[in-house]
Amino acid sequence: MKKRILKLDPLINPNTFFDGRGGIMTYLPERFSIVEWNYIVTLKGCVRGDHLHKEFDEYVLVTDGEGLYTELTEGERLTTYVSSGDCIYIPMNVPHTFYPSADTKFIALLTKRWDDCDEPITKVVI
Repeated sequence: MKKRILKLDPLINPNTFFDGRGGIMTYLPERFSIVEWNYIVTLKGCVRGDHLHKEFDEYVLVTDGEGLYTELTEGERLTTYVSSGDCIYIPMNVPHTFYPSADTKFIALLTKRWDDCDEPITKVVI
């Protein structure tokens, strides 16, 4: 079964590591423009999701914490582990849920503004 939620690999400029200040990892969306982003906190033991987005694609950049994203594909539940620094791409119409194993903070980047959607979120059972 092919996963539709994809973990993205960043471009890394090694000079940003060698200069002793830390590092810069760059993520380049391949097909879509980002028009809105949201800072989201999900506490350990809580579940966020059981939904899909009919009108936009979503990129998620984990800034702190870790957990497991699940998606439902052709009746099969597939998982993607994420932790600080990871970025994933969730295509439109892919049912997904996040299960944190620690308090987790992330930025959700959307390809259509939430308030411009007729139905920004559609609940599903995953």
